Amino acid sequence: MSAIMNSILIPHQSNIKNLLSESSHAELQRLDVQETKDEVVLSGSVATFYLKSLAQETIKPHLAKRRLFNRVKVKK
Repeated sequence: MSAIMNSILIPHQSNIKNLLSESSHAELQRLDVQETKDEVVLSGSVATFYLKSLAQETIKPHLAKRRLFNRVKVKK
């Protein structure tokens, strides 16, 4: 199978999910990322508002023109 055909059949790993999975914060590594061509949705939970903000700021430069919905909850 040609390289072009492989790229069509096998979707590439999410760049945004990779950014979070490389974080030194384990809670960011466990966040769920859903992407479409128009938006990125972050969900899951973290211990602090700082980590919620850090997740958002980590991916913000990679959104291009997509909207970000940060649905991460801060545990009480």
